[in-house]
Amino acid sequence: MTLYEMRIGPEEVRSYLHSRGWISIAQSPLAQIWKDGVNGEWEVLVPLHIQAADFDKRLRILLSDLVQAEKRDKASIEADISSIFLDVTNLRAAHASIIDDSIPLQAGFELFSSAQKFVVASAAATIRRQGYFRNYPLRARDHAKNVRLGHTKRGSYIVPILSQARA
Repeated sequence: MTLYEMRIGPEEVRSYLHSRGWISIAQSPLAQIWKDGVNGEWEVLVPLHIQAADFDKRLRILLSDLVQAEKRDKASIEADISSIFLDVTNLRAAHASIIDDSIPLQAGFELFSSAQKFVVASAAATIRRQGYFRNYPLRARDHAKNVRLGHTKRGSYIVPILSQARA
């Protein structure tokens, strides 16, 4: 899978760099040069022409430079860039009987149900500012149908079910 197919393109990269304090210092129709606004030690080239034969190669070089400049792992940087235009909310289940990073199945079910209610309620409050809804607006319920569920491993939509096998 190419980086472009992972939803990493010029707009995502530029927004990411801007949000991290980088400054655009030069531009041509094919690329931009950005300078680290914090230390000023690093410069990176951002390719702009998606159809260029070496677009994916230039993105890989850019990511490699960002790994060194930010001293972070590549997967985290890729995830941050690809989700720059997404509103990501990480929900964590807290339960009294957490064992080996697992929770009871019922608590997991309630986590997923609560996540859907959370999305509908936040969409409703955005549509119409009020503290309590007897009936949620249809647009808020429709919005929840388009919200996606992430995963802990790339490419994996597996929910591990842990069951005691010992007597």
